[in-house]
Amino acid sequence: MHLSAVRIPSDDLQASLTFYRDALGMSLKFGSPDQGWLGFDAGNCDLLIEPAVAGEFEAGRFLGISFQIDDLRSRCRELSVMGVRFVGAPERQPWGGVLAHFEDNSGNVLTLVQQA
Repeated sequence: MHLSAVRIPSDDLQASLTFYRDALGMSLKFGSPDQGWLGFDAGNCDLLIEPAVAGEFEAGRFLGISFQIDDLRSRCRELSVMGVRFVGAPERQPWGGVLAHFEDNSGNVLTLVQQA
């Protein structure tokens, strides 16, 4: 068994396309705003961006999804210049790594992680 896909709710698929493709640099594998969903290559699994549904699949939450990167502080600076909003400064964790939380265009909170 392996992780195949992660679903993320979006309030605006066109804005999500711009955010995930242009700001985060992910490759669009399938779908489009007109088709009602987006599929991005997230390495070992697909990142599926789908319309939010009130009371069922809502946007604007902490998702618990982490993207591993090699140089967290540099990537945070790059994303900040592109207008990505971070929720606090990067923080060293007791296990030695560093985490930084940021919001996507729909207010979902995702995490960048640099291992120790």
